[in-house]
Amino acid sequence: MQSTEPPQSAQTEQSPHPTERYVTVKDAAQVFGISAVVVYRLFRAGRLPGRKFGRSYRVLREFVDGFDAEVRAGRGVDFDEYADAWFARVSEGAA
Repeated sequence: MQSTEPPQSAQTEQSPHPTERYVTVKDAAQVFGISAVVVYRLFRAGRLPGRKFGRSYRVLREFVDGFDAEVRAGRGVDFDEYADAWFARVSEGAA
């Protein structure tokens, strides 16, 4: 008989679907207007917030959505400046 409950490793108490907080590298690349290869490089260099799920990298949705909102608002957004400001807010606990 199979259990109808998901395996414990697939679910955490804090978030039943942790990948909802993250976007794929491909989606992030599209929003940032860069290639997926560059997204991987930025991620590995610590310039993108996110994590690795198994063999897949994911970028924090909050970061990607914030960048996208700035662009859609018509603001000239420099990625490095946006990333620096975002990480500064996080380190201060304000993000």
